[in-house]
Amino acid sequence: GIKIVSNGAVELYYDGSKKLETQSGGITVNGNANFGDNKKTVFGTGSDLQIYHDGSNSYINESGTGHLKIRSDDAIKFQKTDGSWIAIFNADAATDLYYDNSKKIETTTNGASITGRLDLSDNLDMPDSAKVILGTGDDLQLYHDGSNSFIKDAGTGELKIAGNVVRIVNAANDETQLKASQNGPVELYDNNSKKLETTSTGIKVTGIVHVVDSD
Repeated sequence: GIKIVSNGAVELYYDGSKKLETQSGGITVNGNANFGDNKKTVFGTGSDLQIYHDGSNSYINESGTGHLKIRSDDAIKFQKTDGSWIAIFNADAATDLYYDNSKKIETTTNGASITGRLDLSDNLDMPDSAKVILGTGDDLQLYHDGSNSFIKDAGTGELKIAGNVVRIVNAANDETQLKASQNGPVELYDNNSKKLETTSTGIKVTGIVHVVDSD
């Protein structure tokens, strides 16, 4: 049941099997340490780190002045109890984030790779000359170079702007410059005043037509 060694260990047994042994540096436990609800394993002089279960949820609670650090020379992996993945943090390599055991985000040397759709609830804020690039061959590029803004199609096809009504307006969005309607006219404006409109038979001009002889 109990074994006490002079200048040595104290050993506690259960049914002839050693369960606890004191050592110069503390104790060694063979088996589980069972704690009831709200019974805590407490570390630190100020009870800074606490591990416990409150009957509903489990906690690793760091309430001290420092940080809670989880260290590993290899990967740190988070799984559900059924073994499906939640997150993997690889040392000196990628961090992988999962949804329902399917990897959605992976960090890379260049940034991050996303599998699936990216939904934003706020602005996509990018610095000057940083581009939104679309297409396998980087065909479509959207960017601002610090002076001007560009929608650039560098592919082999056409740049198409599709809509039932396509309108080009000023920066304040209070003046129309061009308006093109499906199955209808194309309209050109000057200072928000329509000057030219295509019709089924040709064009309609509001104002004076000036013809400049190129010769």
